[in-house]
Amino acid sequence: MKKPPTVIVLAAGRGSRFKAPDHKLLQALGSSTVLGTALEHAIETGLQLRVVTTAAVSAEARRHVAQRGIVELPEVPGHS
Repeated sequence: MKKPPTVIVLAAGRGSRFKAPDHKLLQALGSSTVLGTALEHAIETGLQLRVVTTAAVSAEARRHVAQRGIVELPEVPGHS
């Protein structure tokens, strides 16, 4: 039996080129954030969802997705 597709949201970048005090994925977008809006749309597909993220935005991901659907990557020292 063929497995259904999975939506993978990549939210693990540093956002270092974005010149604002907060991470770009945490910026307001309508009544949510950039990441929250992307996750809401992904959830609406009804497909399985995985979020690949870092500690910087994992709390926002957990507001929308169960912990089992989140892969939190460690920060890489010296990587920009």
